[in-house]
Amino acid sequence: MMLNTLKQPVALLTLSLTLLAGCGQSSDTASSAETHGALAVAHHLSAGIDETMDRDRVLSEIAVEYVHQGDSHRAAAVAREIEGAVDRSWAEAAIAAHFASNGEQEQAEHGFVRALGIIDNEPDADDQAWMLADLAGRYQEAGQNGMALQVLERALAQADTLDEPQRQAWLLAEIGGRLGALGERDQAAEVLSRSYETGGNVGSPPEVVQLLLWQADRQHKAGNDVRALELLMQADSLVERVKDDLGATQISLDLAEMARLYGVLGQQEQAVEVLERALELVPSIQDVFLETRSRLVIAGIYSGLPEQEQARKLLASLDEAVSSRSDATERRVLTTKLAIAHAEAGQFTRALTQAGAIDGAYDQSWAVTRIAAAYTAAGKTPEPQQQVLLQTMNGHL
Repeated sequence: MMLNTLKQPVALLTLSLTLLAGCGQSSDTASSAETHGALAVAHHLSAGIDETMDRDRVLSEIAVEYVHQGDSHRAAAVAREIEGAVDRSWAEAAIAAHFASNGEQEQAEHGFVRALGIIDNEPDADDQAWMLADLAGRYQEAGQNGMALQVLERALAQADTLDEPQRQAWLLAEIGGRLGALGERDQAAEVLSRSYETGGNVGSPPEVVQLLLWQADRQHKAGNDVRALELLMQADSLVERVKDDLGATQISLDLAEMARLYGVLGQQEQAVEVLERALELVPSIQDVFLETRSRLVIAGIYSGLPEQEQARKLLASLDEAVSSRSDATERRVLTTKLAIAHAEAGQFTRALTQAGAIDGAYDQSWAVTRIAAAYTAAGKTPEPQQQVLLQTMNGHL
């Protein structure tokens, strides 16, 4: 199970003051105070989530976003509400790394010990290995490279116990990428090569394509962009060869991810070209829900490139299509994605308006959490009109 698919919020502290004044309690970074209002709303909304796993996913995401905004103490308070091991360890490790970066070594050590204790008690070898790999990254952030390497050795030992080649290949790629980021280039190359050899001949064509894209991403993390580009071209070639097996929906999503990776590698022209190919395929998707979802994914990738205007045009064309969906579940899913996509394109008022229309505590709290993350990434805080929209979602207006 991949750790980064498992993230999640709960009770509210002095929300009115947080929203109206922009600061409920002291923060490590005052500039993020108003954004705390968005996270406070997400936290409040999460209390209505019935499923523990869903609630944990949102809570862990909120905790880590508080870390990104420089508020380790609020993050720690949220993390204490998480019940599940995977999400709790993810949040605890992120908080510990931030305490360390602030020179709060005792707090950091306590956090790392808690994260390790949770991981040690995880019975599933696959989950434990992913948790260890994430913890290694947090040790690296804290400047504790020796501990990071020790933890990765444990993760590698766990990977060797897995008997399913696809799962092992994904995990080895993750470990290899982290080894490379720590400067262990030779060992990283060996582990990444094992990942490629293990996963290359197993699984269906869609699974092989997605694994190649993941391996390209991890090669980039390991500092080997040349190999990453080779894997992207291999994935593109495979998509072309098996396009009849994949179908337009899957191809458009694979091409969108491919474009994102080209952008990460600095190949902007290639990224735009691949995205255009993905967009050209969308009209051939017969299912309206799947077609709309593909357009939203593509718009999100445009937002990560110097193509903000193209993203905004695409999103504007989807507002009515999403709101007019008659199926409540489809409408909720698409509205959540649309709200997040608007935020990533810098359209925060539209994003919060869409988020306010989401029917469902999990989806709404998730959307508001990701909108808060987009504020942080853009270096912005909610404007007065946007604060009103946040208060409305919380039931204060």
